[in-house]
Amino acid sequence: MKNVLDNCPEWIEAMTNNDLIQVSRDTINIVKDFEKTALQGLESINLSWCVYLHLGMTQFDTLDSVITLLEKGRHKDCFALLRSVFESSFFLMLMMHGKRFRETRHIKILPNGNEDPRTARDKTLAKWEEDRKSGKPNYDKIVNLGKEDEDIILVTIEDEGLYTKEDVKKEGPVIPKYYFAFDEYDPETRFTLKLPSVSAGNPYPKIADEQWRKQKLLYHQYFYISNLKKNLKLNGFLNDEQADRFEVHYNFLSSFVHPTKMGTTRIGETTYSHPYTPSVMRIARHKLVLLYVCKLQALLIQTLVDFFEEVNQKSNFEKYKRQVVQISAMNKGFWFIYNEPTALDKSRSDYVKRVATDLGHKVDNTVILYYRNPLKRLADLLIAQEKVSPYT
Repeated sequence: MKNVLDNCPEWIEAMTNNDLIQVSRDTINIVKDFEKTALQGLESINLSWCVYLHLGMTQFDTLDSVITLLEKGRHKDCFALLRSVFESSFFLMLMMHGKRFRETRHIKILPNGNEDPRTARDKTLAKWEEDRKSGKPNYDKIVNLGKEDEDIILVTIEDEGLYTKEDVKKEGPVIPKYYFAFDEYDPETRFTLKLPSVSAGNPYPKIADEQWRKQKLLYHQYFYISNLKKNLKLNGFLNDEQADRFEVHYNFLSSFVHPTKMGTTRIGETTYSHPYTPSVMRIARHKLVLLYVCKLQALLIQTLVDFFEEVNQKSNFEKYKRQVVQISAMNKGFWFIYNEPTALDKSRSDYVKRVATDLGHKVDNTVILYYRNPLKRLADLLIAQEKVSPYT
């Protein structure tokens, strides 16, 4: 592995564990008054803005808990909480800035006369396809048509969220569909309403069925992780490479939420330490938690500031923007989702592609390959910088 690490970068000297803890604590203190700043001077506010603030501040509270757990050495618990903040932070981005959405609706087709349901559905589907291709009014938002069961047509539309009545030109802020999905989604209805031992005594089974179907659609289209990623791409928040990076971090953090060997500390410390010792990986885990905390803090602040700076020009958000700059400078060696790769990452990518080429495989020379495991990548970096010994 030495040939991959020869050209490793110098990581910013200030990035010690104590410095990262300090900047993350400072950030939590700085954002305590963000709600007041965000709404300062406004004569009226939208209810959705309060929801954005509540969800955002909740993530900072959770990150504060992560730091407390980290000081006790509870790395697994830290990663489990970070998984929640990671997912919530990107959903908040959609709630605040995600203008575009796709939604699949189930349309039940009623047959005429002696026509059977399947024939009626297929004839209607063919007619709708023709109208869509011909550019018929009100069909321009349909991006896909399909079918299900014997009498259901699936209509997938792409549209924007809601604008105020006064905003005829649709130039002002929009209330994204993701806000309404967040407001309407009820996991209790989605996952427990249809359980036999729970629903047997329901006096209104048809209403319950309709509620369950609605919640199932909400969950699948807006909260299911693959569709969360698709919605981020739809709104330009992730390109293809960034979507892969999103998947890497979601998968890694999820390993500590679900029953996996890597997430089971007493197994993971030995099984997933190779080629390094468990003590090296413990050092890497500790620093990785701090890096995740800082990256997510910066992401949350930027998401909140970008929105409220637009809707409230009477307030001043400079101190929050300065904090984002400071956080980003202190953990720039952590190639996350939006920042640039380090020299180590480029060297590793070149090495892997060179091996693949030697084996006769075609490689895309324009792409810098991303890593699969954030923890092992950080261990490599720390060893390359001689911050730790591989035999510690």
